[in-house]
Amino acid sequence: MPTVDTHPWSRFGPRAWKQVRVTKSAFTEDGNLQRTSETVTHTRVTRVFGNHFSLCVTAEVVAGGREFAPEPQTVTCDVAPGLSSSELVGTEQLRINGRGFRTQVIRLTTRDGTTRRISTLHHCADTRPSILKQHVKIEDVKTGTVLSETTMTVTHLDKPVDVLGEEQGAWFVTTVLTRKDGTVTTQEVMCHDVPGEMVSQVTEERDAKGRLLLRTELELEGYGYGLMRRLFRRLR
Repeated sequence: MPTVDTHPWSRFGPRAWKQVRVTKSAFTEDGNLQRTSETVTHTRVTRVFGNHFSLCVTAEVVAGGREFAPEPQTVTCDVAPGLSSSELVGTEQLRINGRGFRTQVIRLTTRDGTTRRISTLHHCADTRPSILKQHVKIEDVKTGTVLSETTMTVTHLDKPVDVLGEEQGAWFVTTVLTRKDGTVTTQEVMCHDVPGEMVSQVTEERDAKGRLLLRTELELEGYGYGLMRRLFRRLR
């Protein structure tokens, strides 16, 4: 069961923050670059309470040669939204980089209005992260129709990476979302000491014919835990 003490954002407490730069490139059906945009986003934890936490998000966007800054937004999140049931369904051995890990297979079910979310987690108490694989199926409550399926797999553990000039151990994650109209594939690098954990991300969205529609790249620019520690990428 996720808690505020284990969530990638809330476990750092109020005032923890992160700044990222996101570049989006959209393509035509012929594969030609159609447009690009760049967004710098600053996210800060403002409150942790019960099973909830709040984030303040500010952004600066450059698109079509114009710059604009949307109003800051405050988002309140539940670390275990709508959880209706959980069960241990067995154990399974997973292999990552040639190493074997014994995992508990846990199934969680949540409901959100007209949809039901069934998550199958492979949990290992001896690794960071503890979830090494996850399959999520979202279906219509009334009809049982599967609306989407997502598979997340940890592909590397404890791999040294450079995080703003500091060497840190990281894990690499591949996520594939499958829908009727296409797929979304995401490659991520994650670090335990960074609020939100994500250090970099590359996402490619393709249509049902496999044509690239959108590519998104996220790069960490800075993070901190309050007023005492501030880490920023050097200006280029």
